Amino acid sequence: QTATSSPFDVLIVLPQGRTLTLQISLLDSVQDIRQFLLETAESCFVTSYHLVLNSNIVNDYAELLEIEGLTENSVFYVVEDEYDDRTARLHLRRLREILSMVPGSFQPESPSLYTHVTEQELKLDPSSAFTNPSLGLSSLFPTKATSTLQCLSQLSYSPWNPPLGNRRLQGDIFYIEIQTLENEIYTITCWRNGFFVNDTLKETFSPAPHKKKTYRSHSLALLLSDISPLFKQNFHRLIVRNFETHPFELLPVPFSLPSWLYRTPEYKFDVGRAEADVLAMKEAEFQIKGQLRDWNEEIQICRELPYQSAQERIIRDRALFNVHSEFVQVATKGAMAIVNGMIPPVNPNDRRGCEIY
Repeated sequence: QTATSSPFDVLIVLPQGRTLTLQISLLDSVQDIRQFLLETAESCFVTSYHLVLNSNIVNDYAELLEIEGLTENSVFYVVEDEYDDRTARLHLRRLREILSMVPGSFQPESPSLYTHVTEQELKLDPSSAFTNPSLGLSSLFPTKATSTLQCLSQLSYSPWNPPLGNRRLQGDIFYIEIQTLENEIYTITCWRNGFFVNDTLKETFSPAPHKKKTYRSHSLALLLSDISPLFKQNFHRLIVRNFETHPFELLPVPFSLPSWLYRTPEYKFDVGRAEADVLAMKEAEFQIKGQLRDWNEEIQICRELPYQSAQERIIRDRALFNVHSEFVQVATKGAMAIVNGMIPPVNPNDRRGCEIY
């Protein structure tokens, strides 16, 4: 077990040719490698891919112990996959998440004061907020937020959606309309191999590639960097500012926090936020109808996992925590959907107050 838990370095080669070094152990999983790529500035916007080791495709859900030929200085290659409806929308959502990132203390999902404390931005001893109740938790937060870096004026789904049948057969998935900081408007086609600028004008649809902006990319962020110099400049500053912080500040915790633990974010005009809210309703309906999970069976399977060794206890506790967190998230969304009237009861003929969901 000591040899298994010993750390060693592996290399990860990105599609653009850049090489990253990652320290892992055989107790980790492939998902840990993907999480590392999600938290790294050079690869945070790469979503649709698979890993290749020694010319073999790596199972995304495998433990590193199960991978043959994995040794120190092994090289993983990140190979881009074709997009489908789901992975393309996840790619766009990930880019929107990056563009809307704010400093750790202003994140509603998982506020963190680590950077502000370590950079000595707080003039107050953190322990005084607990020894002196009159100060309150608000005294721990910085007085003003760091200025938000704007990369685009607008990023939204195009009114030309959905693609016609003949365009679907040629690989078009959806269309995006952007307005750059240079005040130029483009329509971008998302197709199975990536993104490109088409020749559509405001009232004239043309799926052909743009006559001047001919660059194509598997990543929407790289395409936008080629279109707009200001996007390239600000996007680089944005990911450096947000991803060169402590790893614990990058992703939200997997459980909900009380609203009094974070500051209410500034309410701004955001087309992407509105579209995400509408799309979330469709996702909830799809998950409820097509992806029912037997939570009781899942929790019982986790409890029956062996727990004699330290590694077995880690795996068991991790599985229990993941299932519990996912259940709480789904149950919360389901309760909100019921209150909002999005889910009809299974017994609509009974009087109100006796409905079953």
